Amino acid sequence: MADDDKARAKALVEERDALEVEIERIRGRLNAEERGIGEDAPLVDDEGFPRSDVDVTRVRQDRGELARLYNDHKRLTAEIEQAIHAIHAESRGGSSGHQNGSANGTTLGTHAERASVASAVPAPSPAGPAPYAVVDEIASGSPTERAGMYVGDRIVAFGTIDRGTFGGSLAQVADYARAHEGLVVKVVVSREGALRELELTPCKWDGYGLLGCHMQKL
Repeated sequence: MADDDKARAKALVEERDALEVEIERIRGRLNAEERGIGEDAPLVDDEGFPRSDVDVTRVRQDRGELARLYNDHKRLTAEIEQAIHAIHAESRGGSSGHQNGSANGTTLGTHAERASVASAVPAPSPAGPAPYAVVDEIASGSPTERAGMYVGDRIVAFGTIDRGTFGGSLAQVADYARAHEGLVVKVVVSREGALRELELTPCKWDGYGLLGCHMQKL
């Protein structure tokens, strides 16, 4: 049963990764090809007529597709959390499992069980460099967990990738991890308003990918 859960979780993660690539492709088109109109800029001019400087029909189609993709992403994330929780519940065999305190001092269980904390309890913004991503999922036993990272950590720097060098797609972080497989990467995170430096070594492990975590752009 555990193997089935792991296979399902891996398939769901791969499906979500593909979804994120498509989301970034459409967002990139809206921000680059359509004069930076983005996802919510008005499509009419000051007089109420359709704008002539953008392809209004295509923008509307892209925005509609993004809305669908965002809903699918939310659904997949929930299914992944359920699958990971099932894996952890079986591996714990009914034990209380690994525990850590949340930002408000409440004791929680595994990293997967804290997955909603990233969006539910925003961390205060620290002085200094601004974060560009938030960790919303960490697999048990993963390189990310071993590095001491928690769900809800804001990524300020991942190696040489900071707010200034971040190109807008988290695929850049994945590429950096692949290029530094087996090497120690300095990661700076914002946690509870304070900056913390961690050492993370991207590597193959029992789970999916080289990091064993998922991030969302801020």
